[in-house]
Amino acid sequence: MNPAVLWEPEERCLQPVPPAWVARLVGDACFDEARVEGSTVVEADDFALVLTRVPGVVRLSSLDLQLQALKAYQSIGEALGTAEARHPVRFWNFIPHLHQRMGEGLDRYMVFNAGRFAAFTEWYGSSHEFGRRLPTASGVGHFGEDLLIWCLAAREPGIAVENPLQRPSYCYSARYGPLPPSFVRATAIAAPLDLHASTRALLVGGTASIRDEGSVGIGSLHRQTAVTLQNLALVVKAACAPADHPPAGVNGDVREWLARYRHLRVYHARPDDVADLQRLVAPRFPKVAEIEWVHAPLCRPELLVEIEGVAALEE
Repeated sequence: MNPAVLWEPEERCLQPVPPAWVARLVGDACFDEARVEGSTVVEADDFALVLTRVPGVVRLSSLDLQLQALKAYQSIGEALGTAEARHPVRFWNFIPHLHQRMGEGLDRYMVFNAGRFAAFTEWYGSSHEFGRRLPTASGVGHFGEDLLIWCLAAREPGIAVENPLQRPSYCYSARYGPLPPSFVRATAIAAPLDLHASTRALLVGGTASIRDEGSVGIGSLHRQTAVTLQNLALVVKAACAPADHPPAGVNGDVREWLARYRHLRVYHARPDDVADLQRLVAPRFPKVAEIEWVHAPLCRPELLVEIEGVAALEE
C-alpha cells in the first residue's frame, strides 16, 4: 500500500478534481479544463466528463446561489444533450466554505441542495423519479471561491443502489434543509473500467457515519470510521442482492464486501486525523492499491470522515 496524499490543507488547493481513476478513464487532458469558466465536456469512448464552474459563489446571496446551482445543472444537461455518452452516473460537487451561514438557519450546502433538487426535478420531470434515475454523488467543501460540479456520464444509464440502513437522501427531513440532497448511495454500471475481469462496476458516492438520516458516533473518529466501513460494505452487498431480497445488514461479513473495492478516496475533516485513518482504513481494503487522502470540510459539521470508491460487482 502506497497511499497518495492530495489537497493537503496548507496548500489550500483551489482546483478540486475527481479521483485519479476518472482521469485514467477519460484522459488527463480534461483536467486542464478545471481552470475554464462555464461548462466544458470531454468525450472518451463510452464516457463523457463535464465540468461546470460558477465563479465567486461565496459572494452570492442565498437566492442567487440557489439559482446559480440550478443553472449549473441545467448547463450540464445541455452539454450532455449532444454527447454520445449522455446518461449521468456520477457527480462530484465541490462547494466553497459549505458551512458558512446564509440566514434563516441555512448554510451554503443547504442552499446548494435546494438548487440541485430543483434542477433534478426539472431534469426528470418529477421528484417521484429520483429513486429510479438519480445518479450517485459526493458533496464536500473546498477552500476557494467557486462552485465546481463534475459529472461523469455513460452511454447506458446506471442502476441506482441504496443502503437499506440509510434513508434515501432525497427523503431527508427538513432538519437538513428545506429541500433535501439529491443523490443515491451508489450507481451500478455495465463497464469494466480497470477492474480486471469484472464487467460491472459500482460507483459508490460519498459515504459517512449515517444511519437512517442521523449522524452516528459524534465526536468519535473510531466509531464514525467503523460505521462508514459498514455502510460501504452494505451498499456493495445490496448491489449484489436480488431486487426482491435486499440485505438487512452485513452480519459480520464486512471483509468480503470491502474486498470488492478497487479504488478509494478518503475525505477527512481534520488534518491531524490522517495517521489514525490510514491505520483504520487501509488494511480493510486488500485490493485497493492506492488510496487518495483529501482534506475537505464535510457536508455536516459533526462528520469527521467520508469515503467514496469503486467496487467490482463480479469477481
